[in-house]
Amino acid sequence: MSASPESCEVGSCGVQEEGRRMAWWLAMLLCAAGGVLTALAFVPFDLSMCVWVGLMPLTTVLWTGRGRRGFKGFLGAFGYGWVYGLFYFGTSFWWINEVSTLGYVPFMMYLAVYPAFWAGLAGTWLRPRFAPFPEVRDLPFEQRKERWSAWNVGDMATTLRAVLGCASLWVVTEWLRGWVMTGFGWNGLGVALYPGLSMAQWAEFVGVTVLSFIPVMVNLWLWCVCRRVGGMMLKVGKRPIPWDFYAMCVMLMVLFLGGMLLSRQYAPRDLSQSEEMPPHQTGELPVMAVQRNQTQREKAFTPAKALYDDLLMATREGMEAVYREMLQAAGENGHVSARMPVWVVWPESSLARSVWFDAESGSLLPDAFNEPLLFGQGGMPALREDFGDFVLLTGGDLAYFDFGRGKATKAYNALMAFEGDFAGMKDRRKQHLVPFGEYIPCRDVFPWLEDAFTHSAGFRMGNTFEKGDTVEPLPVRGAVSGGAVGVIPAVCYEDTVGRLLRRFVRPGNQVIVNVTNDGWFNQSCANEQHARNAAFRCIELRRAMVRASNTGLTVAYASNGALLGELRGDDGSPFVKGHMYARLPLDENAGYTLYALAGDWAVAACAVLVLLCGFVRLDVSGGKRVLVRSRSRV
Repeated sequence: MSASPESCEVGSCGVQEEGRRMAWWLAMLLCAAGGVLTALAFVPFDLSMCVWVGLMPLTTVLWTGRGRRGFKGFLGAFGYGWVYGLFYFGTSFWWINEVSTLGYVPFMMYLAVYPAFWAGLAGTWLRPRFAPFPEVRDLPFEQRKERWSAWNVGDMATTLRAVLGCASLWVVTEWLRGWVMTGFGWNGLGVALYPGLSMAQWAEFVGVTVLSFIPVMVNLWLWCVCRRVGGMMLKVGKRPIPWDFYAMCVMLMVLFLGGMLLSRQYAPRDLSQSEEMPPHQTGELPVMAVQRNQTQREKAFTPAKALYDDLLMATREGMEAVYREMLQAAGENGHVSARMPVWVVWPESSLARSVWFDAESGSLLPDAFNEPLLFGQGGMPALREDFGDFVLLTGGDLAYFDFGRGKATKAYNALMAFEGDFAGMKDRRKQHLVPFGEYIPCRDVFPWLEDAFTHSAGFRMGNTFEKGDTVEPLPVRGAVSGGAVGVIPAVCYEDTVGRLLRRFVRPGNQVIVNVTNDGWFNQSCANEQHARNAAFRCIELRRAMVRASNTGLTVAYASNGALLGELRGDDGSPFVKGHMYARLPLDENAGYTLYALAGDWAVAACAVLVLLCGFVRLDVSGGKRVLVRSRSRV
């Protein structure tokens, strides 16, 4: 409410207005700084410690001062959170400019809505109702001590309610970000817990999304403890005992040590040199992934024969390199500890032309293009004769042709396995499609969307991809006795969608195979961010992973998320042409993790906790704890 001329002295209204303006700009600066600070916890900066303090500037803005209730208060807090999210995601995902600068700005504005919604509720409905510091200067010592003790306990109870509610709300908003409109859940706060691997191991039980609860809890609790301790020291010159802070430290230590034990339990071993059998490893699967290091534009203008020749030559060079390393190791150690690759993995869309099926019968049609180039003279048969039998896994397009209508009817983006000849191909089809990249949503209902896409992209999409429908793993011959290894297929960025891949989990020997093409993003950090987010699927499902990328990062992870091998140049850059060899640990006794069985059960638990903290608050008065209904309104 603005002051009237009668109610203020000359110039005082202008001073108040100037003060409000300065406070607003300071709040905006704090929100922007907090967003940038949070983004520094992720690749390419990888300053993971920033995740423990990145929310504190925004918390200062939301929880300092009187605060505003009602819808206006929600909108104000929403705006602060939106600025935070804009700088958080704008810094993390600047690489989207490589695809579309025009699309970068609206996409960041959209992503920022999720932390904005969190801030709107955290600044109003879930905002802690801190009691004022007690005025006890004129009271006897014993009464002062009793008043401060009661206030301290009450403040800890208020802190507990606010922290649990707001941390749970953050988890729910992150889950929504990974689900709404097919979702984009990259770089949730839980992903920043990957370095060191210990804290990341709890994703086996709750999923990476719920791991975000931990850093949010620490941010908010630290802020509340600092406020309480600092306030008491200013008031009475004495520091209280922050029992809740000590309890939080104990809990973090338990999580860290427990995660360390889990990480060691699932750590891969060299079975040829291990004296005892590891608890979660009964075999190994030697694999090799090939990377061509081509941008999308270079790939589009490469002749089909040159593309196949390049892939086959890179595979041959990789096999020769592995064979030389085997001989060298045998000469130095007196025994051969490695084996030739049993699987060779090529990136997404490596086949230059679609593989065709009869739309009526579903049978594979004769291929006069891919088959001669892949299995003709100098192709796969020659490689298998020189280096032993192996299975080729590659990405490619499948299409169905309707001879009655004289046109293609369906198309799929798929992972294919060639155990023998071309006719024996097996496949699994991509299910999590990219809107406006692989299909146009509601194309039949809103035809103008296709026209808008054509105008923006400069070309018409034509036939869009269909979703695959099976959740059965792909059985592929492996280097184990008694049967095949189950492949959990992940095409493109499906390896970042845990709720999809968990549906492919079955007991026994399994590995995750990801074929992807990050060439759209050129030589940006998108490639390494993709790989970092994908590593959590190994922890969630306790399955090893090999991923072949067109431009990087081609990498292999163990079932505890540890790096088994990666392709980098001498300067550390992942944008190189070559191969990556790794031995994936297998466990024929592997079962289901809690996340594989129950999925995002912990997200639902967080949603319930938000409601409990929002509608019920713990009031501590006179040493009595009473549950009362919250009367706050949004």
